[in-house]
Amino acid sequence: AGLAAVELHKLRGSHPHLASPHARWGAAGLALAAAQLCSGLLRPAPLASSRRAWRLLHLSCGAGCLAAGLAAAALGCEKRMARVWMPPALAACVAALGLALAALELRRRA
Repeated sequence: AGLAAVELHKLRGSHPHLASPHARWGAAGLALAAAQLCSGLLRPAPLASSRRAWRLLHLSCGAGCLAAGLAAAALGCEKRMARVWMPPALAACVAALGLALAALELRRRA
């Protein structure tokens, strides 16, 4: 649904694709989400020698997807909000990224 909304916006306003940092970070987040999904489908057996490398790739794709999504959201806010609100919004995005990465680490250790 999100990709359909982006495409509709681009077609209606005849805007070029990937013309802004917001769009590029969003595309990077989508690419990392797709890579994480594919790596999840190709997960090796629990005792396979490649399992450790797979886990690192899978976690890295997830963390990268979160970071790219938060960057895209912050840049999207910057496009729509006054500059006065940007520092708090950016701080909130960085805090959310830190919390998400901490949650991933706690889940990994459990």
